[in-house]
Amino acid sequence: MVEHQPSKLGAAGSNPVTRSNYRFHSKKITTMETFYFLAGVCAVILLMMVVGTFVNYLSVKQLKEQMSILSKNIENVDEARGKQHFEHIDYTDQLYKNHEDNLNELYKYVDSRTDKMADGISKHIADINSELKAISERK
Repeated sequence: MVEHQPSKLGAAGSNPVTRSNYRFHSKKITTMETFYFLAGVCAVILLMMVVGTFVNYLSVKQLKEQMSILSKNIENVDEARGKQHFEHIDYTDQLYKNHEDNLNELYKYVDSRTDKMADGISKHIADINSELKAISERK
């Protein structure tokens, strides 16, 4: 809508040029507002991506530190278990050696007692044989 007779007031909208410029500016403002809104959304999304990346970086860094600590603990446990394993082997070997020594001592003792008993029985048999021989000669 264009007025053919301009107003003398000079107020906005009373002049046909002003009204047509206002409509043009109104569309431009809407386009600019949309642009600024989208730019703000993009900025927020970018900021969230940066913050998310930083949080993920910190999480990964913390997980790496925890994995390093766990790895060291596993190595320490394996080393202690290896030492304990060899200690058990040494202890088992010592028990076996003690068992063999005690068994050998027992065999020696039984053998010596058996030999002593055999000697005593042989002596008694020899005495009995000599008495039987003496009795048979007297007859």
